[in-house]
Amino acid sequence: MTPHTKIAVRPSSFATLPSIIANAYRTSFYGHPGTGFVDLPADIINEPVSGDDAADLEATPKVCIPPKGGADSARVQRIVALIKSAKAPLVLIGKGAAYARAEIPIRSLIDSTRLPFLPSPMGKGVVPDSHPQNVSSARSAALKMADVVLILGARLNWIFHYGEPPKWNPAAKFIQVDIVSEEMGRNAADAELSLLGDVGIVVQQLSAHLAKLVVRSFDFGLYFRNAGCQKEE
Repeated sequence: MTPHTKIAVRPSSFATLPSIIANAYRTSFYGHPGTGFVDLPADIINEPVSGDDAADLEATPKVCIPPKGGADSARVQRIVALIKSAKAPLVLIGKGAAYARAEIPIRSLIDSTRLPFLPSPMGKGVVPDSHPQNVSSARSAALKMADVVLILGARLNWIFHYGEPPKWNPAAKFIQVDIVSEEMGRNAADAELSLLGDVGIVVQQLSAHLAKLVVRSFDFGLYFRNAGCQKEE
């Protein structure tokens, strides 16, 4: 199971079960979420447990809430300046934002700045689909027009066309927010524009600097007019 899980372990004895299971939970929840698999051998399942054996049982360790951290303040300032300079910013919301339970700070960011957003299939619900800034109904136009893209817990995989033309604006700059540094710079993303940290905390950092920013809505009419002119040509 090792290739398919974040951690796969087999206890060597009945007495080690509490610490083994606690470690599987901790590894599964901390950092990038993943599956923890504990393989219980038949001899441990079927072996009778006496009072003396129970006395040797290890105490169950406490699994605390995972520690969370924000992004480097200098990088945050740089990203804020980039978002403020954008003519057509876009926010991508992925399942990482849902796993991080970052609904409240992300909704606050979208409400206060009116940044257009596009959820992935697993990112739906972080901000309601009925929100006026949801551009899912004009997805192709939004990708074509976006010049600065803030990625909150999502990946530039096949769902988002790897961030590449012709689906995306060739000049688009991608800002990744993730808790795993190995994800930074994948496909069309630029690791220099990444923010490493918990999505919920990083969004709060950005919101503090973008409080007075109000983004003008995408001019989809302009996009479709330009598309029509190119088709005629």
